Amino acid sequence: MERPEAEQARAMRILFVTRNARLGGGITYLQTLLPALQERGHHCELMTRGGLGLAGLQRIVGKTWWLSPIAGQAAAQTRKIIRHKSIDLVNTLTRRCAQHAMPACRQTQTPLVMSVLNCTSLDRYLSAAEYAQAIVVLSEQGRDYFAGNYPQFADKLRASRLLLDRSVFRPCAREDRTAVKITYMGRLSRTKGEHALVLLETVGQLLGAIPNLEVTVVGAGSRLRRARRRAAQINKEAQRPVVQVVGATLHPEQFYQQADIVVGAAYTALGALACHCTVVGLGFAGLFGAVTPDNIDEAIAASFGDTSAHWSRVDSSSLADQIL
Repeated sequence: MERPEAEQARAMRILFVTRNARLGGGITYLQTLLPALQERGHHCELMTRGGLGLAGLQRIVGKTWWLSPIAGQAAAQTRKIIRHKSIDLVNTLTRRCAQHAMPACRQTQTPLVMSVLNCTSLDRYLSAAEYAQAIVVLSEQGRDYFAGNYPQFADKLRASRLLLDRSVFRPCAREDRTAVKITYMGRLSRTKGEHALVLLETVGQLLGAIPNLEVTVVGAGSRLRRARRRAAQINKEAQRPVVQVVGATLHPEQFYQQADIVVGAAYTALGALACHCTVVGLGFAGLFGAVTPDNIDEAIAASFGDTSAHWSRVDSSSLADQIL
């Protein structure tokens, strides 16, 4: 059945620009957003670099454009795509991408929507923020943060939400109920990766209360090797495989569906709740703590620890208390 003429007239050609296709919240966001836009008649193009999530994105949009890390080359490529593909709107998913795409948007008079996925400084990207027609953040606290720190952009701020495909993230029958399973999921970077290492330091405390404990760490980054070394030490001391560090995954829902407790923030927490796990929020801002029916609205506003937290300093004792 044809779409109504008025709806067809609103269809746009949108160029999305993101730094790379490494697995994380930004890629999960695109994997849900792009099909929804296409269903509404919009045409989506994507400029990015490589990563484990690239093949999945290409299944959605087809051919992708390579994003140069050099500002001038990125701007020239953006300008070429805008003209060649008759782009109506450019949407960037990082601050640097916005800064690189902005000259091409200005020259071609193409609107720019600047998405900012975390509460972070815009000081080096003010010209992009000034040109942007809208700045999209993914939480109410994110909007408050940017409105407070950059009041000149308050009228441009739009609070969106994390998008989740409930046909994928849904509860599933557990394969094994003899163990209590805790899963940490997130980038093992110099920021969030340190939280995973703190979790591993809680294992000794937790085993006293949960003898049948199993811990899984899912993610990749600069702290992956350290996490694997610490897991090997724990398993040797316990004389059994208590901890496994599995690296990156294309299917996080499979780990949520077999977990009792999931530790993480943002998409990790949201996906885990959709799979009926208990969640302990832990993110960029620190430890939010156990998510309950009484504090769920606060947890969502805080992005489960990514934008605000009850404990900014994360130590093994406070984390073990929240898990227990």
